[in-house]
Amino acid sequence: MTNGPVRREYRLIPDRDLNGAGLVYFANYPMFLDICERDVLLTANLALSEPLVDRRTLVYRRSAYLNNASSRETLLVDVEPWLELSHPGEHESTAKAQPFVMHINCRMYRRSDDRLMMVSTAQKVIAGASMEDLPFARLLASPLVNATQRLN
Repeated sequence: MTNGPVRREYRLIPDRDLNGAGLVYFANYPMFLDICERDVLLTANLALSEPLVDRRTLVYRRSAYLNNASSRETLLVDVEPWLELSHPGEHESTAKAQPFVMHINCRMYRRSDDRLMMVSTAQKVIAGASMEDLPFARLLASPLVNATQRLN
């Protein structure tokens, strides 16, 4: 969907993002990734529509928390998403459409010193969508694109 990782900035909001000790609340780290991911998915080379982005559902996430930040910090988040698409006709015998599977790799850094704060990989699904719902569906019909390959 992109030509490699795409960087986004997230400015911390102290009244929401910090814990009682004045550090970033670790449970908010995935939220920062999701906020940046949303923007990347809406503006990627192969962008998704807002209704599709709204229907993302997390299936699996694996993360490593490596550092923390102060209240005045800006975070830099590298997002690399790709879609795993079924081969056309592969699921035609089933009455229900198969969900799109999305994979997202993220790295989050502190802007002040470029220190790595988090590494995460996630698998999400977009249920109830068909190939025609993809804004770039015509590209997939091209004989140059193998529909079973991942799009990135």
